[in-house]
Amino acid sequence: MDDAAFWSQMLDAFRDELFAFMRPDARATVEKQFGEHLAALENFGWRPALRHGDFGGENLLYDEVAQCLSGVIDFGGVALGDPAVDLAAIEAFHPDLAPAMRPAYPALSAAAALRRA
Repeated sequence: MDDAAFWSQMLDAFRDELFAFMRPDARATVEKQFGEHLAALENFGWRPALRHGDFGGENLLYDEVAQCLSGVIDFGGVALGDPAVDLAAIEAFHPDLAPAMRPAYPALSAAAALRRA
């Protein structure tokens, strides 16, 4: 999970299923980003960690009164893998959320995870 083969297969799926609907510049950006990630061997030397795999607005519960994250649901994608997958999803959802989650999920603080995300 989350190894070079996984990301290569995801790029192939993007090419097969999405590229036909994308602008040429967007396709080029996807090719460039995946290519850079796959070419950097340090992106695949991470220590496997238990990761959620599906962080997003629909799976993070927020308490409006207390103004804090109150829970996480939908653990169907949990697996041993790269914690940077969770970090990237959190950063995309709300960049200020990752620092608040680090005490409970210390792998989010690793400099290498930040680069991979």
